[in-house]
Amino acid sequence: MQVTSNTSKSVATLTVTIDESELSDIKRSALNTLRPKVKADGFRPGKAPDNVVIKQLGDAQVQQEVIESAINRFYPMAATKENIQPLMQPDIQIKTFVPYTELVFTAEVSIVPSVTLPDLNKISVKRTAVTVSEKDIDEVVERLRLQSAEKKDVTRAAKDTDQVWIDFEGKDADGKPVEGASGKDYPLAIGSNTFIPGFEEEVIGLKAGDDKTFDITFPKDYHAASLAGAKVTFAIKVNKVQEVVLPELNEEFIKSLAPMATEAELRADIKKQLEQEKTEQAERDHREKVIDAIVSKTKVEVPQKLVESVMHDMRHDFEQNLSYRGLTVEQYVTQQGFANEQEFEEKELVPSAQKRAKSSLMLTEAAKALTVDVSREELDQQLESMKKQYTDEQMQKELDSPQARQDIASRLLTQKTIDELVKTVTT
Repeated sequence: MQVTSNTSKSVATLTVTIDESELSDIKRSALNTLRPKVKADGFRPGKAPDNVVIKQLGDAQVQQEVIESAINRFYPMAATKENIQPLMQPDIQIKTFVPYTELVFTAEVSIVPSVTLPDLNKISVKRTAVTVSEKDIDEVVERLRLQSAEKKDVTRAAKDTDQVWIDFEGKDADGKPVEGASGKDYPLAIGSNTFIPGFEEEVIGLKAGDDKTFDITFPKDYHAASLAGAKVTFAIKVNKVQEVVLPELNEEFIKSLAPMATEAELRADIKKQLEQEKTEQAERDHREKVIDAIVSKTKVEVPQKLVESVMHDMRHDFEQNLSYRGLTVEQYVTQQGFANEQEFEEKELVPSAQKRAKSSLMLTEAAKALTVDVSREELDQQLESMKKQYTDEQMQKELDSPQARQDIASRLLTQKTIDELVKTVTT
């Protein structure tokens, strides 16, 4: 094997030449791989001679198997020889193939660029204290009461705390319907502040059967850019007004929620749960702040192909999450006020992918700098833990595959690296 390389800051191009002696060995292996597929008269399965295998399968298939086998064997050897650290799968181009005599191919691959970490001793991230106030507990208690509330139809005008069922439609200054600003028989809880500021106040005083038209100006910081600061005319019709009757906070109600006897015990249990939830969320937020602080001071030229690969994975996950919610990308783009999918990618996906790609490079370098590694015992323990979560036999087998072990080891290494970074920079 002969190898020449041309390396820039983030891309390496290897030119690999394989001669006849190496190809003859690859050909023998390729024929042995293909042999079981051949059924020929006079020969037991898997025992047909080379000329029969080639005749039955065709020389083109044998050549293709030889080329693929040669690349799979010699590309990793070439990368190791040239001290290349690939970031992803290479782009392979066949330059020359003289059947079983010579193969020349190029492999263009994004490589791990030079990463300069900041001085971690000069970075300080303060951990936010977790507190649970009486107001927090009050809000949970009220939500529990609301979930068990009785709702009675009334003929009077709607007032604060009522639930009002409405049809509504919003139109812009030109009288055209506004996307995402309409609904049928929608249960609006007055006082919940779930609608645009000012909307709920317009419903107060209306009875079942009433109609009303009014203008609402959306907040300037509204999440959908196309509606931020926009004036929209709403036409609503009240279908039903319901009075929400909350249950009394007595022993009977408390026991319906949990095996507790007093309000004090209920509030103590709520406080404990809130403390746990807030602590877990605070830890997630803190870890993200630590990574952001270090990434912002890390010097690295992020390869464009890595950004594209990360963005591809993010888009796939994003589309899956939307499908679970019964939405398409087009619907999401419209709801969020983007002009089109291209604008959505440029403003939302690309910046996120760039940040994630840079974070990945920083963490890889930090793992080396902090000498973080994953032991075989740690990997085996994690695999066993994961196997207990899955009873499917196929999934059990997949977890034992080399690729699965590598992926799990990589995730463990990332988590351990973040743990070390958090210890180092937290004050």
